[in-house]
Amino acid sequence: MAGNLYLTLTELVAFGLEDATDPALIRVASDLVDAFCQRPSLLVTQYTERNRLPRPVPVTRVTFTPLAIPEGAQSQFSLVRVRQGIPRGPEAETLASLLAPFGGPPAWVELDHNRIDFRAETGEVWLPATLFGDRYTEVELTYTAGYTSVPEAVKLACVQLIRNLESHPAANVKTALLDRLQLEYFAGSLLDDDVRRLLAPFAALRLN
Repeated sequence: MAGNLYLTLTELVAFGLEDATDPALIRVASDLVDAFCQRPSLLVTQYTERNRLPRPVPVTRVTFTPLAIPEGAQSQFSLVRVRQGIPRGPEAETLASLLAPFGGPPAWVELDHNRIDFRAETGEVWLPATLFGDRYTEVELTYTAGYTSVPEAVKLACVQLIRNLESHPAANVKTALLDRLQLEYFAGSLLDDDVRRLLAPFAALRLN
């Protein structure tokens, strides 16, 4: 588990929970949030992913949003690399072997992140054309995304998960935390419709 905590002990009473609520439930609820959203953290985190670019539109979308500028940095992107002409499909290995005597597949080229356009909330990224007007076919993005503070909806989801845990007769975490397999087993009953609705806007947009 990533080790994120989306509620504090001082917030338990403010959200209508008992002051004697087991703090371990905060850990379990936070882990369930991350598992549902399919991301290591909802807070600001750096990611690296490689995407193919569809022809003829040089647009891609990062998996995690919103794009965020980390403390001390000037951009959401720390590295953007592109290349074109990589063999794809069932004949990819044959084509790659043919390219080997000529230096192999095209090398990665670092692109100035100021040349790309993007939409922080949706994660859409637009890339420029090459010097000769061609389109790149693949991009590798190292970027930062997440929230600087825990959204209210996520806190409410954690509160509901804690209530569900407390009312679930088999999910006893008073003395020990649930492990990953137990979380997966109980997730179906703990993640009710209200929790899913609260967390839906924070789920990963696309998994590579």
